[in-house]
Amino acid sequence: MSVRKAMAEEVDKLKKYLQDSKVNSLKTRISEGDIPLNELDKMVEYIHRDFEELQLMDVYWNQCSEVEKKVLLLLQQKTTKNELTLSDYWVDLLKNSAYVQWIDQTERKHPQVQKISTNEFSRIRESFAGLIEEKRKVGTQFLIHNLTKKVDTVQTTHSRNIRELKHQVGKKRQVWPLRRLVNEFAGNGLVDIMPVWLASPEIVSSIFPLQEGLFDLVIFDEASQCRVESGIPAVYRAKQVIIAGDEKQLPPSNLFQSSFVNDDDEEEEY
Repeated sequence: MSVRKAMAEEVDKLKKYLQDSKVNSLKTRISEGDIPLNELDKMVEYIHRDFEELQLMDVYWNQCSEVEKKVLLLLQQKTTKNELTLSDYWVDLLKNSAYVQWIDQTERKHPQVQKISTNEFSRIRESFAGLIEEKRKVGTQFLIHNLTKKVDTVQTTHSRNIRELKHQVGKKRQVWPLRRLVNEFAGNGLVDIMPVWLASPEIVSSIFPLQEGLFDLVIFDEASQCRVESGIPAVYRAKQVIIAGDEKQLPPSNLFQSSFVNDDDEEEEY
């Protein structure tokens, strides 16, 4: 038996571990007198280096279901020419296949989806944007109409109070403090003609009467910066409450808190 033939037979035993095409390539080189020693040495080096991972792959393969094995065998037939690693390429391939299958199922279930082309989608999106803008304009007009209607109603039902309110806000001398003005007219038309107020909880407690349900809705923004004792009076004045804030923010500090002194001088006219 010649040396080449003996080597070819030994290489043939590698079919248990290598693809047939690779084994045949090695045998061809041996028959031509080109002994692939360097390549075989590298294979041995790779096997020693990756032995544990190969063992894990064998364990994983034995644990795979028939469907999973079928998928892996199909993936092995796919090769990539881009810069992705084989594992990343397989993941992308599976994702794309799932997306295509999902689209096919959706189109079969909802045939009308197939009619929506890119141009049709752009037209629908532009139409939707136009409707949103129209809704915004109509909402503004509706709000102005409601406010105007409320003002007319208040002027009818609280005519005397509204005349007094106009007189007080138009004065140049002996102007009432804001606290007295709001306390006096909050329940007599002021909140109806000015339904939205932007104020801190402390200001709300300071200028508005302590009346349950004075406001339809009270919104606490950045509630994590509000002390409980400051927020409770505002909650009492609300029919509904919305509290928005980041619970991960630091609580308010006492470092810069000033003491509030209830000075009767604030109520004096000047």
